[in-house]
Amino acid sequence: MNPDPNSIVDYEQPPVQEVALSVQFEPLRELDSRHIGLLWQLFSSKGFEKYEEHPPLDPIFELFEDEQIIPRLEFQNQPPIPRVWFINSEGNELIQIQKDRFIYNWRRKNLLTEEYIRYKGTRDNFLTNFRLFQTFLEERNIGELNLNQCEITYVNPIFAVRNWDEFYKLGEIFRHYRPLDTHTYLPEPETVSMRLSYIIPGELEKPAGRLHVSVN
Repeated sequence: MNPDPNSIVDYEQPPVQEVALSVQFEPLRELDSRHIGLLWQLFSSKGFEKYEEHPPLDPIFELFEDEQIIPRLEFQNQPPIPRVWFINSEGNELIQIQKDRFIYNWRRKNLLTEEYIRYKGTRDNFLTNFRLFQTFLEERNIGELNLNQCEITYVNPIFAVRNWDEFYKLGEIFRHYRPLDTHTYLPEPETVSMRLSYIIPGELEKPAGRLHVSVN
């Protein structure tokens, strides 16, 4: 899908705190702890000098009608490598790598003073670093990337203002939310959460993906 970039909605002050672009692929069997050190050396030379280790993410697949995933049982003779984080000195850019995932995160540290680099800037940064990762794999014959899922995640904090300062006014922000009749004996809700999902239409009446919306 190649939408016209001029048609992308653009806000003067978008409430974006974090954007993550992720690709999932078939596990790289040859990728091991030796390569993690070399990868950190590579990305630290590009400004990602901080290092952290986290548990690997489980595989995720968006399935549609007549699609299924065949379960696979696998025994390993060595412990799984972790999901590693390479973080820049400012803390607003993050690269995550594991055997079957590459993720680039942009994080706005201050919503009031730090400018949002917009989707194009985030996408360009993702592609630059993803190509570095691809070249690294090719030069060491670690394996080809067989992509099976891609994701874009936005985190948007929306602060209470005069239009809504209580949970029951959430409909002023999200049109899908309809509060209970306030004339009942029940007071306003203590908490509110909402999950929505939409199939994104593609060509030839086949789904192009799925949009998930979570409000907490």
